[in-house]
Amino acid sequence: MKKRWIGIALLLCLALLLTGCEGVSLRDLRDPDSAPATPMPDIASGSCGVDTEWRLDAHGVLHITGWGPMRDYWGSEVRKGGWPGWHDYADILTGVRIEDGVTAVGAHCFEDCTALTEVSFPKSVTRIGASAFLGCTALTELPLPEELDELGASAFENCTALVRLELPKTVRLVGNELVRGCDSLTEITVEPGSEDFASRDGALFNKAMTRLLAFPRGRTGSYALPEGVISAAEGCLAGCSLS
Repeated sequence: MKKRWIGIALLLCLALLLTGCEGVSLRDLRDPDSAPATPMPDIASGSCGVDTEWRLDAHGVLHITGWGPMRDYWGSEVRKGGWPGWHDYADILTGVRIEDGVTAVGAHCFEDCTALTEVSFPKSVTRIGASAFLGCTALTELPLPEELDELGASAFENCTALVRLELPKTVRLVGNELVRGCDSLTEITVEPGSEDFASRDGALFNKAMTRLLAFPRGRTGSYALPEGVISAAEGCLAGCSLS
């Protein structure tokens, strides 16, 4: 009888122990491989604007959260070591996820993030700053936010793997040398309904089709400018291999 009561007491203790272990079952104790995996800690985190923050998870994905614009990282700041905090991990940063509420991608934010292959934007992003993705040599595509208003100069310069780029119809301003050095780019298109820009045979023009704004450097062969074109943006034909 004494042994029986000892056995019951041991079972009660085990039951109490298990009720304090959230999400753990008897099967988990028998088979450790079936237990829920412990989340891996973030690699680094910090602020990237007045009300925006960043964190780099263990899978190499950068998460941008908060409200308002990310800060701009201009050349003078960069030369003084003022790179954004994630730049120290540029060789393992493979993805960027910008959450709703962030309104702008700052200048030079992702410059030379050479491992970056995927970027997701929310509708709230309306501006992509100058040289924001300069030198992101692993990007093959970049779906832009559907409410985008402004693209800064050299925003995608030297994105050598980028194949195609489509501008949303909401874009009103495009800086010079937008796609300079994009060796693989064969087509630039504009979403139907744009009031400011047009595309013809893969090249970008103003709406009136009087000014060439950007040309895909990966395009080869011959190209005839549409009638009425009287000017071209600075550097828009640099490095092109047209015959």
